[in-house]
Amino acid sequence: MLIDHLGHASTFLSLSVPVFLAVIVAASGTRWIPDVRGKSEAAKGGLFDLLRIKMLRNTLIASGIISSAWDVYQFFMPIYGRSLGMSATAIGSIVSAFAIAIIAVRVVLPFVIQRMGEIQTLTYAMFVSCAAFCLFPLFKSAWPLAAVSFLLGIGCGVGQPLSMTLVYNASPQGRAGEAAGMRITVNQVAHFVIPLAFGGLGSVAGYAVVFFTNAGFLMGGGLISWRFLGKR
Repeated sequence: MLIDHLGHASTFLSLSVPVFLAVIVAASGTRWIPDVRGKSEAAKGGLFDLLRIKMLRNTLIASGIISSAWDVYQFFMPIYGRSLGMSATAIGSIVSAFAIAIIAVRVVLPFVIQRMGEIQTLTYAMFVSCAAFCLFPLFKSAWPLAAVSFLLGIGCGVGQPLSMTLVYNASPQGRAGEAAGMRITVNQVAHFVIPLAFGGLGSVAGYAVVFFTNAGFLMGGGLISWRFLGKR
């Protein structure tokens, strides 16, 4: 809405306000930031020792797939909406539906996990995200795209916290921090590679190919996870 009414420059300026307020709070003292200091024994082993743990390795791959879906959506949805002639307000409303779904699904996520389990829930989340990406190219107006964005938010909203939980559970005792760091590294690599790679793909082949390609990644990840469930 700010973009449509005030322009891009004023919108960027408005985004600095909460950060400026945070700077003031931080400069006023450090009591609001907990000062926790403790000693722990140094964990033994290296990166490749962690990667030899099949459960951890598979979870890192799943986390990367979910992260790529998130990146493709956030990068391409505004561009796709703009190509359809939508206003910034309409595009923002579509993206907001994605965020609302992420919040809503995490409210009920503990109950879903108790019923289905973590790995099975993550598997279904990848299939749901795959279905959403297949639907995006079929719609050209804001309301249907917002509904599909909500569906994708359900899948991504489940996938991110579950992958973190599974990484923690699969890591050896005393090495959860290292495993979490590996997950962050995988996700950050996706943040760098996905927009660049899919941006080039979109320029050459069009938006539909981008959406369907990412749907293929999600389908592949879901099938691998489903196969893993069958071997448990």
